[in-house]
Amino acid sequence: QSISLEETDGQFIIFPNAKTNWTVEAPATKEKKDESKKPWTLTLEKIDLINNQFYFSDRTKRTPLNLPMGPINLSASNISTVIGKTSALDNLTLSLGNLGSLKLNGEMSLSPVSAKLNFVARNFPLEFASAYLSSTTNLKIKKGTINLDGNLVYKNAQFDFNADSSLKDVVMIDEVSNEEAI
Repeated sequence: QSISLEETDGQFIIFPNAKTNWTVEAPATKEKKDESKKPWTLTLEKIDLINNQFYFSDRTKRTPLNLPMGPINLSASNISTVIGKTSALDNLTLSLGNLGSLKLNGEMSLSPVSAKLNFVARNFPLEFASAYLSSTTNLKIKKGTINLDGNLVYKNAQFDFNADSSLKDVVMIDEVSNEEAI
């Protein structure tokens, strides 16, 4: 009926070869798939995550991204893998250490995949974006934060993103000349 996790740690790493520490490679089988079987379903009334930590690392970039997140608190209800069933993301809050924070709420469907989310980001650090920016430019974000208030809709493999935003104290460095770009 419900799942509650308190003070757990998790880690997700994308290695330079694009594999992850969560990659599972199933052995090849010669079994015929029985198409008459119904797909398995999962239904939960409630999920609560309380004071959890999660570490994300993307090592595929020239400047690797290491993003510690926590504490993470999540409350979701009516979670289901049944086709067309909507699940409620009642509240998700996460902090990036003592830096910024992100709050989300809304609804999602796992099958077909869709989401309508409201979000608020406060003092979200931009330095983490350097890993992706430095892959295509010679710029590195030395410091800066962003505030966002908005919503995100994902449906039929398309995103609709609307937000009010503000940037604060942004400093970028040109890595070739080592001069400030902004």
